[in-house]
Amino acid sequence: MIADWCLKAVVKSLISNGILIALFLGGCAVQPTRTDTDMAFAADGKFGIKDDENGYSARFSWRHYQDGYDIEVWGPLGQGRTLLRGDVERMQVRRGDEILAQGAPEQVMAANLGWSVPIAVLPAWIQGFPSTTLPHAGAVLDDLGRYTAFDQAGWRVSLQRYTSRPAAPFEHTTPARIVATSGSRKVTVVVREYTQRNGG
Repeated sequence: MIADWCLKAVVKSLISNGILIALFLGGCAVQPTRTDTDMAFAADGKFGIKDDENGYSARFSWRHYQDGYDIEVWGPLGQGRTLLRGDVERMQVRRGDEILAQGAPEQVMAANLGWSVPIAVLPAWIQGFPSTTLPHAGAVLDDLGRYTAFDQAGWRVSLQRYTSRPAAPFEHTTPARIVATSGSRKVTVVVREYTQRNGG
């Protein structure tokens, strides 16, 4: 009887520990490594954010993939380098190998960086058009049929300074400056370098 009781206790302990380990590993799961062959576009530049009386700026290096993004941001002289990794629904804020926070993208950015950008629609704006995932209105096109302004997701968006960019197999033009306003908020994105991959 005692032997049976001990055996059951050991088995129960192993099962409990196994469940805990599985939960722990699941919570710490690392996203699969992304490669250049999976990349939709790469962009480097600067964010400028104004909200009421506050103003922020940050350099960025954005690598956008079919299933999400890796956006490295930093302040003057390379200070505070932080990686934003995720998709439209969830973001991790990382410094080195440490995950500082994770959750809804704009909430996580605001809580950890002091500012946020409309991450769900910004990739399309950087490429020169409204996001196809949400409705848009008030579109203005230039003589070449490129979007120069529209309303989307509560933002009035202005796409400026279209510039020829490297792309395969054809030359691609994208805005070098995006200005989006929503009430007292203003987000300016200056794209210094842009490379289209895999048809975007």
